Amino acid sequence: MPKNHIGLFILFAATLYTGPIPGNVNSPPKFLFSHTSDWQSRQIVNTIRNDHRSESLIVFWPEAGITRPEQNPLPPNSPEIRKIGCTEDSLAKNISAQLFYGLSYTPKTAGVYKVKQEGEKRRRELMSEIISTIKGRPYHLVVTSSAVPGEYIEYVFDQNMLLEISLPLSPDSVSHFERAKWSVKPGALSNLKFGKLPLKEYLPNFGAYNLLKPPSGKSVIKMPVGSSELRSLLIFISDPDMNLMTSGVISLHIPR
Repeated sequence: MPKNHIGLFILFAATLYTGPIPGNVNSPPKFLFSHTSDWQSRQIVNTIRNDHRSESLIVFWPEAGITRPEQNPLPPNSPEIRKIGCTEDSLAKNISAQLFYGLSYTPKTAGVYKVKQEGEKRRRELMSEIISTIKGRPYHLVVTSSAVPGEYIEYVFDQNMLLEISLPLSPDSVSHFERAKWSVKPGALSNLKFGKLPLKEYLPNFGAYNLLKPPSGKSVIKMPVGSSELRSLLIFISDPDMNLMTSGVISLHIPR
């Protein structure tokens, strides 16, 4: 390929980020909210803001990692924020992503930036965050994933409320969570109470989720690996009675 063609390809790859992807629903008297997907340095930042003065918002924006179900709707004049660890070279985009809102989960297009699945070639640490409210209380989960190719993967989970996490895990990974004092049960989503939320229709790996009960405080999971790949995973947060409260997307290095 001629040199000028190579230069054009590099320029195209470096300009995938073109600024925030905005959108909104303005349907008074019931719905008034806005949504944005953006990328800031080393994180994708997805935000929904319920701009209604009196009505709470039920919303499911799976590729953005945002769920506020009937059991825990987004209050009026409130934001919901997800931060997904992603460097520029791992950035992808889906302008046709779907958002569902209201009790009937009406669909609309809501484009998002996303993490490109790829093999790990160097050491990298990525941080993902869920910034939400659970039953009126502020909730914050921070997940850090780092990998040293050919040596190990390390996850750090730190949440300010002791809630349960539903996450798809490979059988090889389960034992490492258990060594870190996590309780792991398969078939999490089959027992989760999520009302009319269309989880089964949207998630092809519905049955692969495990219910994880973390220990209190910050938890570190470390596992030796030969190689890994970067993936973004949709996770769900539930209360002790198995009521779905919210969700998020986190970047994790997965053993290959």
